Amino acid sequence: MKEKYIITEKENGIDVKTFLRQKAGYSARIFKSAKYYGSIKANGREVFSNHILHSGDILETEFPEKTSPDIIPVNIPLDVLFEDKDLLAVNKKAFMPVHPSIKHRDDTLANAVMYYFKKNPVAFRVLTRLDADTTGVVLIAKNALAAAKFEHKNAKKTYIALCVGIFSEKEGVISAPISRDEGIIKRKVDFTSGKEAVTEYKVISENEKKNLSLTEATPVTGRTHQIRLHMSYLEHPIYGDFLYGSEIKGERMRLHCKSVEFLHPITNEKILITAKTPEDFDFYYCF
Repeated sequence: MKEKYIITEKENGIDVKTFLRQKAGYSARIFKSAKYYGSIKANGREVFSNHILHSGDILETEFPEKTSPDIIPVNIPLDVLFEDKDLLAVNKKAFMPVHPSIKHRDDTLANAVMYYFKKNPVAFRVLTRLDADTTGVVLIAKNALAAAKFEHKNAKKTYIALCVGIFSEKEGVISAPISRDEGIIKRKVDFTSGKEAVTEYKVISENEKKNLSLTEATPVTGRTHQIRLHMSYLEHPIYGDFLYGSEIKGERMRLHCKSVEFLHPITNEKILITAKTPEDFDFYYCF
């Protein structure tokens, strides 16, 4: 990957390492990759990391990109929502794991993405993960720099969740710390030693006949299974959630990431990506 920067008056007198690490947002690993395995040039000449830069200088870096050779490329169609030279956003379908595992070696989002990038292989770097049953926006970095500079804390993810029951409070904030439960998958609300977890929610509509509520949920923090566990904590588990509610034979958990809003890690532009709610939510509206 190649990058070019023009040094401004404010950056006059700064050394190369400080500029790349503090101003350009290079991680230690990326900086090391450019320094030892790529190139760093100022005005066309190779320079060391302590080289002093001056306003008007053109700083160019190049570093090798890793790939993910262990992920098998499989021709699985992707619903692409957004793409530029740094990012790819897709609408993940239901029942699709994001990463390969022992039970899922060739039917994951990673397999599909590797096939999509078959002509120009990249490493599989997911910025916003979803559970296998959850649908919606997944954001993927196409290079190491975009992955390193992506500000996870400032990314706003909004979900649509179909919950069991009718809420007494139609909107609110759930603040319930989360810790790992028994095993490696399940989590629990733990006010003694859990990590802070906050979710904002509001009821969009209700179907009293079916005893279901369509809600919008925004996680302020990013804990594993946060929305699923928080809704269950309110005694309104997500419909079909086998882990924190009740399994419904033949039905998936109805949770959908409808949008992700973030600052582009390279251009700093505000980006909003949305994904249409899947058709399997429609039964909620049928009385």
